[in-house]
Amino acid sequence: MLLYNGKHSPLDTPELPKIISDEPIKDSQYIELRRITFQEEEKTKIWDIAKSHNSVAVLLYEKEMQGFVFVRQFRVSVFLKNPKHGYIYELCAGLCDKDNKSVEQTTIEEIEEECGYRIETSQLCKINEFYSSVGMNGALQNLFYAQIDSKDRVNAGGGNKNENENIELVFVPRNLIHEFLDDENCPKAQSLCYAVLWFEKYEETLKNSSSKNL
Repeated sequence: MLLYNGKHSPLDTPELPKIISDEPIKDSQYIELRRITFQEEEKTKIWDIAKSHNSVAVLLYEKEMQGFVFVRQFRVSVFLKNPKHGYIYELCAGLCDKDNKSVEQTTIEEIEEECGYRIETSQLCKINEFYSSVGMNGALQNLFYAQIDSKDRVNAGGGNKNENENIELVFVPRNLIHEFLDDENCPKAQSLCYAVLWFEKYEETLKNSSSKNL
């Protein structure tokens, strides 16, 4: 697990991957490109969308170490926009691509797979749900919070190697979280920032509650 020590001690970043090809696709297991024609206020409009799976994400707080456990992984879409920011700091997250699983079950499986902590659904606290990329796909994300500690650790995490995931864990101490949020050398997903703000609003309540309902 990488330890964040402040913006004056940059975290080591792996060598950036090389792009082998960039070409259009006709089908994908992750998105479906559609052209939608609709009528609004007697005007006919056309809009292209990319249908994609809904997702879950979870803010993890390590009680014994008193800080947050995030993940870092390479995002090729960001890299193509800005080669300096290919590795993104994010919440533990995953796609809801199995119809028979609840968002809670998907979340706890992602926590174990990506971060190596095994928890029960009763340990999850619902933060909120929101839509992402509303101009492109409108996918719904369910956002959760969970407290973890050393007794919950069952493996090293790192993601599903069968899906070629390469995920690093990053620990940010509670007293450095604002420095981390302001650190431009650690590009972050928006959901991470929102989740931390939520945590600060309810921090005292969360310390004294094991319930998933505030």
